[in-house]
Amino acid sequence: LDIDLTLIRSVESLKEDSSADRSLGWEQLVGSLQIKTIPGGHLDAFRAGSMDLARAIEEMVNRP
Repeated sequence: LDIDLTLIRSVESLKEDSSADRSLGWEQLVGSLQIKTIPGGHLDAFRAGSMDLARAIEEMVNRP
């Protein structure tokens, strides 16, 4: 696909999958891939009061 993709991954998931493909296979499917990391684990991004995922999405929406 000729699209740009931003993959948001937690720091903990990257540590757990250190030997695996950081792009989870997306790099082979898209024209351009950016991997953005957020603190904590996967479930931490969805806990009440956690704004890391929201900030990462806001940065993507607001970039030129």
